Amino acid sequence: LMAFATYLVYRTRDANGKADCWLDFALFSGLSLLAVYHRGYDLFLLFPALLYLYIQIFNLAEARKRLFWGTFLWLGWLALIMPEDAILRLTYLWPGLVENYLIRLMAPFQGWIGLAVFSALISFKWAQLKAMVHENRVVKSRVFSNM
Repeated sequence: LMAFATYLVYRTRDANGKADCWLDFALFSGLSLLAVYHRGYDLFLLFPALLYLYIQIFNLAEARKRLFWGTFLWLGWLALIMPEDAILRLTYLWPGLVENYLIRLMAPFQGWIGLAVFSALISFKWAQLKAMVHENRVVKSRVFSNM
């Protein structure tokens, strides 16, 4: 994941060396959450990523995409404010859930949210790379057509 994120950051710099630094910072802070998640306070590393998603929602033209990313953002913020042992507390209320595989799988839900947010940032960065490649192809085709 680190190599792929580094590749995307490197490839999305333009000819002047400029890049979307906010997305790059959010991408690596989300990646570091996946590498070092130990406690609930590590979730603060999601803050730049969630802030980037919040800003990007206003740049979307389609209402359906704004609704999707708004819901996704809301779930990310919910992960930040929920206690880290929320699923474990459910097992105190219903002891039968202790042996449930789905409960054990979802217990570190903040880690799953971190992975989802990181994946969303990768998709934004990938779209940025595809747009740059398409733009370069269009520019090159215009140069060759003018010759």
